[in-house]
Amino acid sequence: MYYNDCVQVRLGNGLSAPLWFTKGVKQGCVLSPLLFALYLSGLGRVLHSMKEGVNFSGVVVSALLFADDLVLISRTRIRGMNKLLRTVHRFCTNMRMKLAVEKTVILSSGPTGGRWVVSGDEPSLEASLIAKYLGVDLSIKGRNLVKAREARMISTARAYAHTIMGCTRTGLDRSATAQRLWECCAIPAILYAVEAMVVSKATVAELEKIQSFVARFVLQVPRSSSKAIGYTDAGMMPIEHRIVARSLGYLQALTNRKKDPILKGVVAVVLEDMSDPWTAQAQAWTRMVGFATLAGVTKAQVSTKVELWSISQIQSLVKEQRSLVALSEPDRWFSLQPHVNDSPNSRTLNRFRAADVGLGNRRPNFLGGAYKECPLCLMGGTVSRLDEIHVVLECPAVGFTRRAKGIEAYLVGQLGNRNPIELIMRGYLGGDGADPKTMMARAGALQCVLNDWFRQVSLA
Repeated sequence: MYYNDCVQVRLGNGLSAPLWFTKGVKQGCVLSPLLFALYLSGLGRVLHSMKEGVNFSGVVVSALLFADDLVLISRTRIRGMNKLLRTVHRFCTNMRMKLAVEKTVILSSGPTGGRWVVSGDEPSLEASLIAKYLGVDLSIKGRNLVKAREARMISTARAYAHTIMGCTRTGLDRSATAQRLWECCAIPAILYAVEAMVVSKATVAELEKIQSFVARFVLQVPRSSSKAIGYTDAGMMPIEHRIVARSLGYLQALTNRKKDPILKGVVAVVLEDMSDPWTAQAQAWTRMVGFATLAGVTKAQVSTKVELWSISQIQSLVKEQRSLVALSEPDRWFSLQPHVNDSPNSRTLNRFRAADVGLGNRRPNFLGGAYKECPLCLMGGTVSRLDEIHVVLECPAVGFTRRAKGIEAYLVGQLGNRNPIELIMRGYLGGDGADPKTMMARAGALQCVLNDWFRQVSLA
């Protein structure tokens, strides 16, 4: 596949002279990583045999290789590191490769100063305070890089949120598009490498606030709506739960790695140190979701256990909020629900499910009124607590519309089964398993009742 490999550029009606490939691998080819690893495998063996690195449970780690990135580890600041650098330079020269000295960084735990030499033809290297490896800033001199990383996470989340909401206001179904962009593009970028970090509660709370903002945009509900509606209807798992899932998945992979004795040795040393914040956090989360240990546990078992734990946490949150008594559980957890789209009927249904249609019981409504009791019932001499359940199923002032739209018939049928009024409302809002078409028809009926109620309030 690489023999006589060339490329030509079409220019007008003809082709340019061939450009022959004499080095490198094809970008985007699935075999390229394997071919490069085979080409570079000899260097790993040489560096490992030098025993210049640190000892983990009897295994000496002198180098870490990932794609075209290389980390050299030495117990001695100058002698050992210079020896490793010269070995890499010699290997690259023999294999007709070149070490990118201008991209090479030295992190030293010793006193400041000192120079490291790759070869006589290259400039010497000096120590740096910070280095970036696989997209993450590293330091071994006690500098707090986590705060800077968390600040970037928050700024990235905000940028994605505003971009998603800006590019989905017209065109395709904005609800489905925005939810998909957030899950597939934003979340991987925001939570990159969190499985190896200890993220502060303040950062988690800020990221949760941004995600809830996006979820409310997807569902077309007010900012005052409970964040729980984003978990159930927009299918967005809480940020903290996402971090728990990623961290335990990472820990499971490290704990059960059987074919890499070096990695097993490193992991064993890290997990034995309970004073390490990451280790303490990972062990606490392991117990929190219901495992004593992750040894012998499969990736699927961890994923299932974390998801069940997350669902139970959300269910508890919904139960704690009395206003969400009519919110039914989703057909499928952590996915956009079938009734959610960018139509007016879906907007109405989502606002009723969130118990936030703007009656005036939470904040002044669009007429400027604020009520604790239904104003139409007060005019008739009855004191009734104002909420969505009362307006749709109980308020006598909108009885004609309720009957005309079939809500009364549904109510009578459910009362015959001796169901409480809250359970009837939950069923009408999707808890009875109705299909999306039926739900959109019910949303239209709900909007008619709501319009009639506001009409009468405006005339009162």
